[in-house]
Amino acid sequence: MAEAHVRLVRLSKRFAAGSPAVDDVSLEVPKGSFTTLLGPSGCGKTTLLRLIAGLYEADAGDIYLSTRRVNQLPAHRRGTAMVFQEYALFPHMSVEENVGYGLRLAGVKKAEMRRRVSATLRMLSLEGFERRLPGQLSGGQPQRVAIARSLVVDPELLLLDEPLSNLDAKLRLSIREEIHSLQRRLGITTLYVTHDQQEVLGEGGIVPSLVEVLDGAPETPKRGDAGGHEDGYPADDRSSLQPSKQLVRSGKNPRHEHTSITDLALLDRRLGPALSSTLN
Repeated sequence: MAEAHVRLVRLSKRFAAGSPAVDDVSLEVPKGSFTTLLGPSGCGKTTLLRLIAGLYEADAGDIYLSTRRVNQLPAHRRGTAMVFQEYALFPHMSVEENVGYGLRLAGVKKAEMRRRVSATLRMLSLEGFERRLPGQLSGGQPQRVAIARSLVVDPELLLLDEPLSNLDAKLRLSIREEIHSLQRRLGITTLYVTHDQQEVLGEGGIVPSLVEVLDGAPETPKRGDAGGHEDGYPADDRSSLQPSKQLVRSGKNPRHEHTSITDLALLDRRLGPALSSTLN
């Protein structure tokens, strides 16, 4: 079995006096893998990424990157880079300036910064867009800029928070394939968050990565919806995501109305054909 790059041990996070956003979660992400966190909106996926990145502080539990416990390590020293759902591009900066922002903060010399920015833009098919502002971009270009900004700092771990949610179906497929291709080429450990089951399926119904199913009730439970499931997944789709291996059950009361992460399961690659036949 591959060495674990990310290891979470009984991790919990609560905001103010509310119910836990992340409740007693344990998880291992293999080094060099592309691992997808799949779960309904509000189940704690983004909170989990932010805890790993160091943007939130855990209330309990441990976060290990390789063999190093990083709970007290600041975000800029964890070797991670995060692509946010809304991209978080600076509107007054050009594409080139946005991509090079992290390098500038790190004190990288101008010549080296230009070289790395140019190479990364070329890798993301963004040549010729260096001087454009984010407001002048279209299609999947803002997503590519956000990904380029994350990759240019040469992170050990790439965190992607629903980066395709604002795209139409055709663009989602195209950018998703680009992300997978980049990950294979670079060999970087990647943790990808989505609520869309279709995003975890490759062409022909093949699951292209490890998939962790976060089966938690959303912040606003959809009781009595068309599928009859409070987590918002239709009944037929949900039945196709039965885990092949149970990793952890989080929390003592897993069906509490606002429990954010309850079941964490590993979806084996062998389930690809079954998923395809059920969802198509």
